[in-house]
Amino acid sequence: MKLVRSAAALCQLAILFWVGGMALAQRAPDVRRAQPADEPPVRRAVPIDESTAPAPHSAAPETEAPDRRQLDYANALFTRKLYDLAVPEYQKYLDDYPGGPGRANAYFSLGECYRNLNRASSARASFQKVLNDYSESDFAGPAAYALAEMVFTEKDYDTALPLFHRSAVKSKESAVALSARYFEARCLEV
Repeated sequence: MKLVRSAAALCQLAILFWVGGMALAQRAPDVRRAQPADEPPVRRAVPIDESTAPAPHSAAPETEAPDRRQLDYANALFTRKLYDLAVPEYQKYLDDYPGGPGRANAYFSLGECYRNLNRASSARASFQKVLNDYSESDFAGPAAYALAEMVFTEKDYDTALPLFHRSAVKSKESAVALSARYFEARCLEV
């Protein structure tokens, strides 16, 4: 019995301290606040002359060619994986600038967009266009690899073999060339 009374007394004491502590914590202390001083207003800067102000940025002549801007915009969409938006921008570039320097890039990226959108026939046509018309460009090796990879997944090893070989020869990146050599060997193995 003595043990029960001491446990109850201990609980009551704990509750008293808890309630008392909350009551003390909720009281706002009386703190005197500082009053702002009466200071004169700060003088504002005034432009010297409106006529000598520099022209706005939009009035400056365009330094980048419109074909380059179009291709950069399409590439930005492609980089952000907005393939369905990038396709019409690449098409616009190809239609509007028939002699543009980035046509191999546009066809290759267009093929990648189609491939990511599961439109295999359009992707093949774009990759084949790079191989046929721009065989000396930097995109010929990766285009051959992409086309060979598509054919390889369909188990058409006889068609994939020369494409992997072409990719290994044309690719500037060693990782792509090494992978192409590996799959070229796999085609010979099967």
